[in-house]
Amino acid sequence: MDFCVKRPVSAVVTLKDGRVLIGGNVCTNPQTKCPRQPGEGYQKCYTVCGQLDHAEQVAIRLLVREQLPGNVRDHVVSIDVYNHAGPCDACKRMLGAFGLERLTKFHALARPAPLEADDIAAINKEYGLNQLGSHSKQQGDW
Repeated sequence: MDFCVKRPVSAVVTLKDGRVLIGGNVCTNPQTKCPRQPGEGYQKCYTVCGQLDHAEQVAIRLLVREQLPGNVRDHVVSIDVYNHAGPCDACKRMLGAFGLERLTKFHALARPAPLEADDIAAINKEYGLNQLGSHSKQQGDW
């Protein structure tokens, strides 16, 4: 499992208790060169590279998995998204649904935060993947 080769993006959630959760646009089948041609849509991100979700979506899923009491927003200090200028429509809706849009800052030219072993383990668990980043369930089991 590794970041998207074309645009590695990370979303760092800082909680009020000092913990940090890191989501990334990670792929279960990372490539050495982006398989998309200029002007081509993003379907290959999922079919070829095995991209799980956008960095913001992964981070929010990890946040929800924490099962924090009350409103999730009340536990978050900030969300910093690195190497991206702004959210897509789906991420904007997801951030808005949790009331996190005003706590989120985008850093377009900053390098993404590195994913440590425990970050990768948390993402694997959330997405039902084994340690190698591939699905541990058969496709029909989803």
